[in-house]
Order: sequence, then structure tokens, then C-alpha cells
Amino acid sequence: MIMRATRFKRRFPFLVAVLCLAATTAMGNAWAAGANDRFQQALKYYQEADFAKSIAELEAARKEATTSDLLGKIELYLGINYTVLSKMELAENAFKEALIHTPTLLVDSRRHKSLVSQTFFTVKAGMKGRLVVVGANDAAVFVDGKNIGTSPLNENVSIGIHRLKVLSKDGNSQFTQKLLIQYNEETKVNALLTPIKGWLNLNSEPSGAEVFLDGKSLGKTPLKARALSAGKYRLLVQLTDTQKKEVNVVIPPLAEASVDVKFAEQNKVVAKPTPIKIKPNDKPPTKDPAAGSRLWTWVGLGGTVAAAAIGIGLGAAAQSDNSAWKTEADATQAQSLRDSGQSKQLGANICYGLAGALAITTVVLFFVEGRSPAESSAGNKKPSRSASVVPLFGETTGLMLEGRF
Repeated sequence: MIMRATRFKRRFPFLVAVLCLAATTAMGNAWAAGANDRFQQALKYYQEADFAKSIAELEAARKEATTSDLLGKIELYLGINYTVLSKMELAENAFKEALIHTPTLLVDSRRHKSLVSQTFFTVKAGMKGRLVVVGANDAAVFVDGKNIGTSPLNENVSIGIHRLKVLSKDGNSQFTQKLLIQYNEETKVNALLTPIKGWLNLNSEPSGAEVFLDGKSLGKTPLKARALSAGKYRLLVQLTDTQKKEVNVVIPPLAEASVDVKFAEQNKVVAKPTPIKIKPNDKPPTKDPAAGSRLWTWVGLGGTVAAAAIGIGLGAAAQSDNSAWKTEADATQAQSLRDSGQSKQLGANICYGLAGALAITTVVLFFVEGRSPAESSAGNKKPSRSASVVPLFGETTGLMLEGRF
């Protein structure tokens, strides 16, 4: 029991501290909620043009507010109310307090009277903070695009968010940063400059030359938009072991530099054609355009195929008609189908005969055509080859094939 009492005595102060913290936090949250409610009520009174009630609610909310953001808004609307009521000294003090709590506050000139905006921005312009820039010597310092001096720098700058840029003397390196300047406070920046990039376009004639920078290859031409730090360079452009050129180039910051390199043409060995001597009595050989040609063979083959295809089609149609008339109940229609079938069968037989004749002729033409002129010359002792197809009429009708080989 004694040990338990001792442990309780040791933990008692800690428990009291936890309970006090919890109570304080709960009370702070309650005050914050009450302050925000009062601020919203003050806005309603302001919109209803009841400025006295709006100011009363804002002053009550100011006593309960615990965050800089809410205090800044409360002071801002106190300044707006005082400006509307022409209490300019109170308005300026309220605007100043608002900017001390929240330096980034702004007044929407479209929602408020011009006097409100004018008063607010006049107060803001007079509130300064201290900007100290180190880390870069003799570099130009820009705030929101305006040059305010060279580094190292120690200057007063209006409160709020600004864009800082520190640019080296040669313009090839810079430092950029977004910063917040607060009232009567010092903001120190260590500006470490980094190179600004540019781009190189390099072409050579002929193309395919390798480009070197400090012994390191950048690639082969054409080089397009090759990123390099801004500055001066000496490049080696090498087409072959014997064709090399050194070129100086300046890469501008955030811009492109274009270079063209032309190599002299090397002496080329060109093979000259050997002329052919022709004697006066010699005649150049000529090729008979008809030699080796089988034009009529292919014509005959095409005709054979066409005739056979037509014959097959007519034969199939004739067979269909012959089958149909045998089962036709109408005598007139049956006779018509029978006559049609006989006509188609006759046409099919003619096509078959013509196809056979053309086939035989095609075979003969295959051996006859394509002969060289030497085979047909007068001094050639070989008998000439010929073929002819003669139609026969009379007691025997048909085709007679006559050939000599």
C-alpha cells in the first residue's frame, strides 16, 4: 500500500498537467468557434450596411480569436468598416494590424469602394521588411522583375509574397525563389547560382560527323536542341580521321544557337568505262523483237479456256432444261423447255469443239513460236517448221490440222 501511494504521488503532478492542457485546449477550441461565429455574423451585418453592429461583433471576435489568419481577417474588416464610416485613422491602424497578422491579405477592389482599396494598399506600401541576399558576389538582384541592386544585398522590401531572382554578371547563372517578407522582420537568402540552360543545333555537310566537347561525344550531326549550360564553348566536329574542324559557339541562356559546318570534298577515284572499238564493216548486234516471243500461244490458250468455260456453262443449263421439261405438267411449257435445252446443248457442243481446236492450235504454236532468226535464214539447212488449221465443209465437217516440223 505504501508503494502504491508513493507511485500515485509521483504521477499526480503529471495527471494535473494533462488535465489542465486538455481543459485549455477545449476552452481554446470553444473560443475559436465562438470567434469564427461572431466573425460570420459581422459579415452579415456589413452586407446589410449595419456597420455599427458589424464593428461590435468584430471587436468581440478579436478578443476570442486565437489564430493569426482569423485575426488578420477580423482586423481587415474592421478597417473596411471604419473606411466606410470615414474614420480613416482607425481604418489605417486596423489595416496595419491585419497585415502584421497576415502579410498576404488583399482587398478585392471589385467588391469594395475605391477608397477602401486605396487606403489598404497605401498602408501596405508603407510597411517594410528586411531582405538580405548573400552567397553570390556582384550578381543582380530582382524582386518581382525589378532590379533593386547587386549582391550581397541588404534592402527594405514591402511586405507580402515576392519572386526573387539573382542573376550572375555574365547572365549565364541564376537563383530563383518565392519568399514572404513580414513587417519589421529580416528575411535572409543564401543565393546559390546554378547554370541556365540553352540549346545547340549543329548541322554538317555531309552529315554524320561526330561532335566532341572536352573530349566527350555529344552525338553525331545533325544535332537538334542539345541542352547545354549557357556560355562559350569550343567544339570539335570530326567527319573522318583526316577531316576535322574546331568551332567556337556561344549558347545563350534560355535560347538556341545554330551552327553549320561544311567539309571540303575529298578527291574521288571514278572508274571510267572502257570504250568498245567497232570496225567499219562490223554491225552492232540487233535483237529480233519477235525472237523468243509466244504471243499467239498465249492468245490461243486464253481462247481455249474461254470456249471451254462457255461450253460448260451451256451444258449445265441444257441439262437443267432437259430435267425440267420431263416433269412439267403444261405441254406448251414442256415443249419450250425441251427446245431451249436442245439449243443450249448444241451451243455447248460447238464450244467444246472450238475449245478442242484451239487447244491443238495452241500446242502447235508453242513449238513453232519463239524460233531464232538463224533457224529461219536462207542458209540454214534445217527444214522450216509450220502449222495451219483448215476448216472442212461437205460430206465431212470439221477442222484439219496441217504442220511441218
